[in-house]
Amino acid sequence: MTGARQALQTLLDSLGDSSRFATAGILTPVLPGLEVEGAGSIGAPVSVKDAKRLIAKAKQAPYGRGAETILDLNVRSVWQIEPDRCEFHNPEWDTHLTAMVEAVMGDFAIHQTVSVELYKLLIYEKGGFFAPHRDSEKIKGMFATLVVCLPSRHEGGALIVEHDGQTRRFDFGGPDSEFKTQYAAFYTDCQHEITPVTAGYRVCLVYNLAIAGKRSQPSAPQNAAAVKKAASLLQELFADPACKLDKIAIPFAHQYSESGLDPKQLKGADRARADILVRATESLDYQCYLALLTHYQSGSPDYSTLDFEPYAYGGRRSRRWSDDKKDDSAGEMDEVYEESRSLDHWLDTDGVVQPFGTIHLSEQEILTQEGKQGWSIRKEIHEASGNEGVSMELWYRQGVVVIWPRDRYFAILAGEGQDSALPALEQMAAGRKKAAALAECRVFAREIIDHWDSKQRFGDKSSYSGRMLKLLERLDDAKLAEHFVRDVLPQDFDGSEGKSLHRLFQRFDWKPFATALHDFLAQQEPENHSARLEGILAIWEPLCCDPPDLADERHTVCASLIDELVQVVERWDAPVLTHSWRYNPETRTRVVARVVHILGTLAATEPLDRFLARVLADNKRYDLHGVLIPDLKEIHGWVAKIPAARTAAERLLSHCITELRSATAKPVDAPSDWTRDGQLDCGCEDCLALSRFLRDPVERVARFPLRKDRRQHLHQIIERHHCDCTHVTARTGSPQTLVCTKTQSSFEKRKHQYDVDTRLLAELEALATSENRTQTKAASGRRKARK
Repeated sequence: MTGARQALQTLLDSLGDSSRFATAGILTPVLPGLEVEGAGSIGAPVSVKDAKRLIAKAKQAPYGRGAETILDLNVRSVWQIEPDRCEFHNPEWDTHLTAMVEAVMGDFAIHQTVSVELYKLLIYEKGGFFAPHRDSEKIKGMFATLVVCLPSRHEGGALIVEHDGQTRRFDFGGPDSEFKTQYAAFYTDCQHEITPVTAGYRVCLVYNLAIAGKRSQPSAPQNAAAVKKAASLLQELFADPACKLDKIAIPFAHQYSESGLDPKQLKGADRARADILVRATESLDYQCYLALLTHYQSGSPDYSTLDFEPYAYGGRRSRRWSDDKKDDSAGEMDEVYEESRSLDHWLDTDGVVQPFGTIHLSEQEILTQEGKQGWSIRKEIHEASGNEGVSMELWYRQGVVVIWPRDRYFAILAGEGQDSALPALEQMAAGRKKAAALAECRVFAREIIDHWDSKQRFGDKSSYSGRMLKLLERLDDAKLAEHFVRDVLPQDFDGSEGKSLHRLFQRFDWKPFATALHDFLAQQEPENHSARLEGILAIWEPLCCDPPDLADERHTVCASLIDELVQVVERWDAPVLTHSWRYNPETRTRVVARVVHILGTLAATEPLDRFLARVLADNKRYDLHGVLIPDLKEIHGWVAKIPAARTAAERLLSHCITELRSATAKPVDAPSDWTRDGQLDCGCEDCLALSRFLRDPVERVARFPLRKDRRQHLHQIIERHHCDCTHVTARTGSPQTLVCTKTQSSFEKRKHQYDVDTRLLAELEALATSENRTQTKAASGRRKARK
C-alpha cells in the first residue's frame, strides 16, 4: 500500500463504532394512555382541545444560565408540565419507549445499560420556540436527551442540533404530523434550538438518558480533524499520477447482503467509517455511494483440500454465500486462470437505489484487500468431465463505500457502456428544464456517445439506440444528435428507432442529417449478422411515410437516398452460396410491404418496378405463403392513399392469384393403397428392406428385429426423409424390434395446404373484385367531372 492508502486505512481503523451526535426515527403511533393531573386524559393524536387544557394547567418554562434559572420569553417560549403530574396507563407505551431507546443506543454505539427518565411534558403553541442552547446535566450520569413528539398537528417547531461543524435538522411538523410518533436524541454537549411553531400545537415528552456508575459519560464524538485528514488523503490518492485512480472502493468491516446494505443500518465501526467518508467527500465535492463489491476467480483447486475424489466424473459442488470460516471444507484455490472485480447494488448515502448497473474496477481501485478472509464467499467446484479436469469458481463479496471526484462521474459510467450510463442519464434528465442542468446532461450524453459499445447487446430490453434518441430529443442539441446518428446508429440498431429519428428530424430539420443517413445506408452489409434488412427498412419507413405529409426539405432528403436504399435491398438479395460464411438466412417478412410503402410514397415507380420483378422471380426468399400474401394484405390496408403504389399492388395481387389457382387446379386425392415414397439416400441392407416396405402397396406394418445401432440408423433415415410411417421400438426379445407403421401424413399435409390455398384464393379474388369496382367507380367519377 502507498503512504496515502495506508494512512487512510489507519485513520478509518482508528474510528469508534459511531460518529453520530444526533439521531431520529419514526414509530407507529401507540396510545400512551397519558393522563395529566388537572387536565385529565390526553388522546392521540393530541387535539386542539387537549392542547389548550394542557396549557391551562402548565407553566411557562424557564431556562438555565449558569447557576441561575431565568424566565425570558425572548429566549424560550414554551409551556411545561412536571413529570410527577403525568401518568401513562397503557403498558404498550413502555415497550414503545424501550424500542426508541434501543434504537438510539444502537445509533450511538453505546453498549452499556441506559436508564431513561421523564424530564418534562412540553407544549409549544403558535410562536413557541427555544433559542440555541446546551442542556445541563439534570440527573447523575446523564449524557443525552431524548425528545418524543406525540402525534399532534402542527407546522414549524423543527429541532436543530449543531456539533463539530455539522448541523442536523429534524422537522416533526407537517401535514402528517398527527399520525406519527417521532423522536430525536442528541448528546447533552451539543448546541440545539427549536424554531418557532407557525401553526397548531407541538406536544412532546423530554427524557433524560443516563448511564449510572461511570466517572465519565459518553460525549458527542469530535471528528472534524478526522474528516479533514480523510479529505486530504483522498485528494492525494486521486492526484497521484502513479495510481491513475478514477474511483476507489473502501471495504466495510462487516458483511452485508443486498437486502441488508443500508446506510441507516450499518454495523459497528462501519457507521463511523461511512459518516467520516461522506463528510470528507462533501467537503471536496466528490461523490459517494454504497455498493456491493464482487471479486470473481476461476481456476484449479488444491486437490489436497477437496472433500471428494477429484477424478470422479460428473456434477458440481456448490456453496451459497457464507462466512468463509464456516466453509473451509469446500476446497481452496491452487491456481487462478481468470478473475474480475465488479460493483453493483448501488445506493446513495440516503439509501436511495441508483441505476448504475454493474461497474468494473481494477485491483488498485480497492483501498485494501487485507482482511479479505472476513468477506462473504461462494464456491462452486466442477468435477472432472471428459478431457476437463476439476475446476473451481470463487465469488468474494463485500459492502463498500465508493468514491470518485464529481468531474469523473460521466466518464466512469460512460466507460461501462450503455447498460450503466443510460439509466443514469435518464434519471438525470427527467424533469430538467433549466439551461445549466440541460448543459450538464449534454456533457454526459457526449461522454456516452464517445464510449458507445456497439457489441453490448440489449437482448429483450428496449433498444439502447432508441432510448438515446429520445434523450437527445429532450436535450435539444442538433449537433449532438447528428453525432449519434452518424457515428453510433449504423452499428447499433434493431429497427425500433425509426419513429424517434422522425421526431428528431422534424425538430431539428432534415438537411443537416442527410449525410449521416447516406453513411448509415452505405455501411449496411449482409455480412454484418447484427444487421437485418427488415430492421433497416423499419427505420426508413416512418422517415418517409409517417405524417405529416412530406415537406420540401424532407422529401428532398428522402428522395436523394432512394438509390442507396434500393442498393441495400439488392445487396441482401444477391445470390450467396449457402455454405458461405456470408450466407444470411434472414426471412423477408414485411420487406415487400415496407419497400412498396417507401418507394410508393416517394413516387419512385421505376425502382419499385425493378424491385417487384426481382421479388416475383425469387420464390425462395420471397415465398408465397410466408411473405407475399401477408405483405399483400398489409399493402391493401393503405394503398388507396398512395397512388404510385397501386400498380405494384395490382401486380403483386395478380401474381398471388395466379400461383394459388395453379396450386388448387387439381384436387388432392387420398392414396388408393399403401404405396409410399421409398427413395432413400442409403443403400445398406436395412435401408433397402425399409424401402421395399414403403413401396409395398399392401403391407402397412413391418417389424425389424435389429440391434440398437441399426435401429437408431433407421430412426435417422425415417426422420431425415420424412417417411410416411411411425417408428417405435418394441422392447421385448433380443434384439429388440423396430415397428414401422405407415401413415397418411403426406396426404394430410397436402390436403391441408390445398384447403388453405383454396381459402386464400377466395379471399384474394374477392379483394381483386373489390379493387376493380373501386377503380371503375373512380374512372366514372373522372369522366363525369370532365363532362
